[in-house]
Amino acid sequence: MWKDAVFNTQIQNQVELSTVGDLLPLSTEELPNSRYNRHGFTCTGLAYDEIEDCLWVGNAGLEYPGDSRSHPSLVKMTKNNSIINEVDAFVVEAETKNKDLQGIAFDSKDNVLWVSLGGRLLCVTKDGHLIKKIQIADSTFKVNGIAYDKRNDTLWILGATDYLLNITKSGEVLSRIPCDIRGQDQLTFSPKGQLYITAGIDYHGRNNYLYEFNENSEVIRAKYRLIDSFAVEGCCFIGDKLYVMNDGYYHNAMRKKNEVFIYSLSE
Repeated sequence: MWKDAVFNTQIQNQVELSTVGDLLPLSTEELPNSRYNRHGFTCTGLAYDEIEDCLWVGNAGLEYPGDSRSHPSLVKMTKNNSIINEVDAFVVEAETKNKDLQGIAFDSKDNVLWVSLGGRLLCVTKDGHLIKKIQIADSTFKVNGIAYDKRNDTLWILGATDYLLNITKSGEVLSRIPCDIRGQDQLTFSPKGQLYITAGIDYHGRNNYLYEFNENSEVIRAKYRLIDSFAVEGCCFIGDKLYVMNDGYYHNAMRKKNEVFIYSLSE
């Protein structure tokens, strides 16, 4: 059962987007090849693991749309863009019929990973073994971004359209927040507990944004334009640095590279 939304959310009107600030990248680097990718792996989802001081990145396992050679994986990386380990996704359960890997989150309390995969979430160990699966009750809800909320040990998940959900780790929906921004995709928490949403599918233009969700004012508003990020597919904070993954090679974007950008963002 859905629980009534806690928030009467407002979303900033598109005409106001000209007022947002521009974030310029401090640095960028092409992603390394995985076992199956020759042009840097196709990133989808990003999380920072503060226990091991490393990054976890989802790899869609496709080099281009329609690629028949699909090998999704979970990539463990250093902050300096080197692969530590690559785990073939879901080695316990045969999830290969649904390879729509979208988001990844690190659960610091249980030291596990949460992965969004179509209409469900998988909780897996760091070596890829399935712990449990949560099926989203609404069959039309496709999960994109996912973030772990250490404040109350819950998960936030973002649909491709319609809603942002806060759920327990057993799958109970705590709040359903209207959210339907064009191209909404990924979620991340800042060190201060601010929830950010990426949105925009402007592969050849400047309309790719970082939105913030203010729980007090009940407003979702565009805060920053992510300059040079034309194909955002994951973000996370490490201190005041915002790491942003792009799969520009996969999407044939303005920058046709799969790469990671680092921005400076002081709240």
